Amino acid sequence: MKAFVSAVFQALNSVLELIGLRLIRTNAPVRNFRLFFQHLKSLGFDVKTVIDVGIAFGTPPIYRAFPRARYFLIEPVAECLPVLERLKQRLNAEYFQVAAGAENGEVTFNVHDDVSGSSLYAQVEGKVLDGEARPTPMRRLDSLLPEKLEHPVFLKVDTQGAELEVLKGLGSRIVEIDVMILETTMMQVRHGIPEFAEIVRFCDEAGFVVYDVLEGHMRSMDGALAQIDLAFVRKDSLLRSKTGTFTPEQMTDYLKTSRRLPRRDA
Repeated sequence: MKAFVSAVFQALNSVLELIGLRLIRTNAPVRNFRLFFQHLKSLGFDVKTVIDVGIAFGTPPIYRAFPRARYFLIEPVAECLPVLERLKQRLNAEYFQVAAGAENGEVTFNVHDDVSGSSLYAQVEGKVLDGEARPTPMRRLDSLLPEKLEHPVFLKVDTQGAELEVLKGLGSRIVEIDVMILETTMMQVRHGIPEFAEIVRFCDEAGFVVYDVLEGHMRSMDGALAQIDLAFVRKDSLLRSKTGTFTPEQMTDYLKTSRRLPRRDA
């Protein structure tokens, strides 16, 4: 039966790939946000506080997964104000129209025609893609958040290259984060941004490990992987408290159905 399902799966993908689509199993990498949040909730991990940095048009899978959480929304682009207002009415949320960063002050923020691509950092292609340069207030997250946060605390950062600056702005309060998803860049699509290894190293030194690999984007010029979303948890997280691969019941089933090499004396 498994072989038949696998053959059908491959045949469907052969057809779908002609139009740029592909089916994936729900229990295989790479998971999307919805499946990742389903996984967390299946383990009893129901987020109480969401810090969402880089709203743009919003991230509906977060709001659907954790509708009763308290939200702190950070988005500097003025054109996104209607989105922030709608989320405030729908959720237990407050928002801040500032750029999140490592210092309090004012920065020049590049607002693109596609506002979801707006960034503190300039594109390598030059000013033709940078959009409008706007003076924008910048605030550290530790200056925006209340003194106490209800756990578990989930942080999402999608800031087109400024992810580590956002984390630095938490200061010592980074220990209050339980799970976070960071957009991670594989190459220098913007001048001066950190790449994959630097982000993972920073998080490791802050007490976090990669827990899951989520959605990604290929660059247009050659189809190379440009960005992925990495999910991090604390090294001492309950999500990592169990080792091994199988429960006892699963081990029994595995041993019954696993393929074995033929015996030498057979």
